[in-house]
Amino acid sequence: MSAGESWEGGEPKSNTGKMLLIIGLVGCGGLVLVVAICGGVGYWFYTKMQAEAPGARAAAEAFLDDVKANHIDAAYARMSQQYHKTMTHADFVNYLKAFPVLASYTSRNVMMTVAMPIKDSGAATITMQLQSPKGMQMCTITLIKEGGDWKIQQLQVQ
Repeated sequence: MSAGESWEGGEPKSNTGKMLLIIGLVGCGGLVLVVAICGGVGYWFYTKMQAEAPGARAAAEAFLDDVKANHIDAAYARMSQQYHKTMTHADFVNYLKAFPVLASYTSRNVMMTVAMPIKDSGAATITMQLQSPKGMQMCTITLIKEGGDWKIQQLQVQ
């Protein structure tokens, strides 16, 4: 008689079928648990992202409003501490001069907003089309949360 058999009456009986059933049920239960956990994390991430996106978008649009209205000091104040370390106020003014579309656009269209929750802060990327009399240019604004406020970390005009 082997290890997977038992003796009942006159015939040896195999427990292999029961063992496979138990292993299958445990495996399926584990798979269901993993799917539920992943779904829960995905749902949390999506709802957190949806909650953060409007604030990031509003900060990016307020920045562009300040630049358009020639409120350069206010626009520079919307930049992150890291941005201030790498670009002085004078450098910022020169950057704006290099891309006049930031002040002369006649319309803007938000193409994409991606917000990512990161612990107690967050990061977001806003991509916009800026239309001016000289044509259309793309503008990408990357933001981070500093002290609960969205601040611009990077500004790119293509």
